[in-house]
Amino acid sequence: MRAIRQRSEILVYLLLAITGINLLQIAFTELIMDEAYYWYFSRELAWGYFDHPPMVAFLIHLGTEILPGEAGVRFFTPFMYSASLLLLWDITDHPMKKDHPWLFFWFTGSLGLLAAFGFFILPDAPLFFFSVLMLWVYKKHLHAPGIATTLGLGICMAAIMYSKYHGALFILFVILSRPANLRSGKIWAAILTGFLLYLPHLYWLYRNDFVSISYHLVERANSAYQLKFTLHFLLNALAIGGLVFPLVYYAVFKAPVRSSFDRALKVIFYGFLIFFLFSSFTRKTQIQWINLINIPFIILSFRYALDHLQYRKWLYRLSVVSVILLCYVRLALVFPVLSPIPYETHGNKKWAESLYTQSNGLPVVFHNSYRDAAIYSYYSGARVYSLNDVGFRRNQFDIDHSEKPLRGKPVVLLSQRPLENATISYTRPFKHKDWSGVVIDSFENYSKLRFKIDQEEFTNGVPAEITAMLHNPYSEQVPLNKLRIEGVTYDDNRKIIDTFALKARDPDLVLPAGKSIQLRLKTGEVKKGEKVSYFHIGLGHYGFRPGFEGNMVTVHPLERDP
Repeated sequence: MRAIRQRSEILVYLLLAITGINLLQIAFTELIMDEAYYWYFSRELAWGYFDHPPMVAFLIHLGTEILPGEAGVRFFTPFMYSASLLLLWDITDHPMKKDHPWLFFWFTGSLGLLAAFGFFILPDAPLFFFSVLMLWVYKKHLHAPGIATTLGLGICMAAIMYSKYHGALFILFVILSRPANLRSGKIWAAILTGFLLYLPHLYWLYRNDFVSISYHLVERANSAYQLKFTLHFLLNALAIGGLVFPLVYYAVFKAPVRSSFDRALKVIFYGFLIFFLFSSFTRKTQIQWINLINIPFIILSFRYALDHLQYRKWLYRLSVVSVILLCYVRLALVFPVLSPIPYETHGNKKWAESLYTQSNGLPVVFHNSYRDAAIYSYYSGARVYSLNDVGFRRNQFDIDHSEKPLRGKPVVLLSQRPLENATISYTRPFKHKDWSGVVIDSFENYSKLRFKIDQEEFTNGVPAEITAMLHNPYSEQVPLNKLRIEGVTYDDNRKIIDTFALKARDPDLVLPAGKSIQLRLKTGEVKKGEKVSYFHIGLGHYGFRPGFEGNMVTVHPLERDP
């Protein structure tokens, strides 16, 4: 008994060690761009943000109240990671488990993407933790359902959904893995609890025209099928297992289903792979989207290793080699000299300092780069804004108020396009991006104006003249002749066909503050030769392409005479 107790204590020491290592990592590693973007979220807490629900912003906000610098931004990730491992250890049933804490330590450490969420603060970090916590509660619920497990499941469901939207798939797979769940009053009570806790975010979505849902379900799925999308997904599905990928896939395939809990693990595994395989038919997928299959990987593979000696030996060997390699990668994140190529964590402070000096601390407007804007703001403390057009994508800068304090003020406008009379230039080391900039004495931007056009006008192609309602949310009037109004046409896959000027019948109109007016806009000659499927109106600023100021409508083809 004493030997067993000592082996169990080893796991506690190992988890304390990895927590300590991760705490050092978060303190000495510069932020990556996505982390800086989520830090930008956290500066103004809300029930939702353009790209994600608010959990990651809340954790960053709370962490920066505890510690300064990068360590504060990432404060909670080492603890969520170690807690996740402890929960996974607890829900892995096997009589030999306590004899092999080192195997569990090396194996879980070999899964590189999962290990990264032990120090990077991304939405996937809380998503993984709360998903593991839900499974831990669910297993207890299967054995002894009651009020505590019902409430626990509901709270976990809400926390998962507050972390990342595709956590809904995880919840769905767990529930559907057991048909009896659909007849269980306690499961439905848990779902209702989660729904009620999630209402603030749903209300935020409603107030913001469901902008996040529209982006993830419609705007991102906008490509014609390309074989490379599916090949990329399949490569990611292998890469997520690291060097041990043949072993973990083999174990999951071979592991028998002995309980409802095992069935849930299998459904999670196959569900995520199949769902995102089909998603690869319409878009490029990302490896972190299937990160939750690491849960069945760990539980089923570790259990299989305990039952099969030869498998256990190979898992141990490959895991140790993987961890050694990952340790080198982790050091290279901190010390650029160890990396053959610049990474996102390299040189951000240096280029931000250079830009701050050249711009004399003026606010900086980045053209089509919310990520550069966010990381520059973090390392310089300067005000920033991302001016986005149809060549890029919408993001948090399109729905927040970051442009308001810059209006009418001197700013630096930066672009990766060569700018005339540029007085500022620098190179971002990561991906070697060259930026040039000019000082603008008075920043004029009208991205918050909103055009509304009627779908019925486009039942027979793009008409020669369009009726549009234009709303001005600003506190000052806007002369129409100061606006560069443009139309944008798209093909079936929402690929831009053309952009062209739209001329108002009365260009001398003035749009009153807080009011709407009706405009008649001439479309002129629409580009021929390609089928136009979608159309929207935008405003061009500073010679860039139009933005996202209007709603998109479907264009029906021209009717031809028989």
